[in-house]
Amino acid sequence: MRIEMRHISIFLVQLCLGGLLLSLSGCIEAVELASSEIEAELVISGSISSGIATHQVEIFVSSPFGDAVPDYVGGASVAVVDELGVSYPFTEGETGRYSWKNENRPIAVGESFYLQIVLDDGREYRSAVERVPSSIPIQNAYFEIKTDVITNELGFPLENKFLDVFVDIELPSREESSLLRWETERVYVFQEVDWPKPPCDPRRFPRTCYVFEGKTQPQEVILLDGDELQVGPVEGIWVGRKRLDSTFNQLSVFTVVQKSSSRTSFNYWQDVATISSEGGSIFDAPPAPVRGNIVNANDEREQVLGNFEAVNVDTARVIIFPTDLDQNFVPPYCQPVRFRPCEYYAPCLFCQLIPNSTLERPDYLP
Repeated sequence: MRIEMRHISIFLVQLCLGGLLLSLSGCIEAVELASSEIEAELVISGSISSGIATHQVEIFVSSPFGDAVPDYVGGASVAVVDELGVSYPFTEGETGRYSWKNENRPIAVGESFYLQIVLDDGREYRSAVERVPSSIPIQNAYFEIKTDVITNELGFPLENKFLDVFVDIELPSREESSLLRWETERVYVFQEVDWPKPPCDPRRFPRTCYVFEGKTQPQEVILLDGDELQVGPVEGIWVGRKRLDSTFNQLSVFTVVQKSSSRTSFNYWQDVATISSEGGSIFDAPPAPVRGNIVNANDEREQVLGNFEAVNVDTARVIIFPTDLDQNFVPPYCQPVRFRPCEYYAPCLFCQLIPNSTLERPDYLP
């Protein structure tokens, strides 16, 4: 069976996340949450996962304004605690971003953990206990080219081409629920131009940058409740979209991360959808706000936003070469100025000017 997806947009505190509920029984629901004037709240967001070596937690204070930059909270003591009471501390990198590398402590399916945080002012926070679920493998990941036609203000049709990413999975027969979420990111290759020699600089050696573009749909989360579907293949699950542009003139790789989560974590997003369908907002007065599983250990009346979860991850990659696409409609980004063969846009000569670019090649690129 093939699942057709619809776009929805949800604003959740300062994470700018969205929610999409997917099922085959008419349960595809669009929800829209608008931010209102609210006071700043503490946000704690993080996860641990079986199968990966680095785990992340972010702590910041939400802003009353959706377009404001969050105020990250540094100097906190962050740790996860297992079912035996052993604590594993996180290390702060950038302000408010904490990580734990567990090379010597693999995380197994069925283990339970909770998150414990102490801020530098002494306030202590703790999450509910999360159990690591089993994983479900991605059977296939692929892309399709879609064309959208819109009419501009002058009444002329405009054609836009998009690349949509899909996955196929197989829902197993088991007692444990199959609760899934997908995130898709892209990295693309950007090679500097090789100047004509002469008349340009004969000493130039063009470099290659790798640009980590981040999530293809940063304002959306894609969820699937396997309990609402039959056991067996589920095909054509939409997991990301990117408009075709000049960045596809070189190699691109989409990384699809499929996360199996607990029912508690899944219910957190379902609660967001429920409140929005009733005309409320997560920022309304209680009991409307959607609270995660994190509380102030000494004052449960404090409202804490965000969530901590234990997940199991499966990853698939979609590799796209320029020859896989019809790029005739997209002119190359790096072209010299007319009659000036040595003048280019600055990134064409210094690719590290592109945000989130690096000269270090990811090991998964072909």
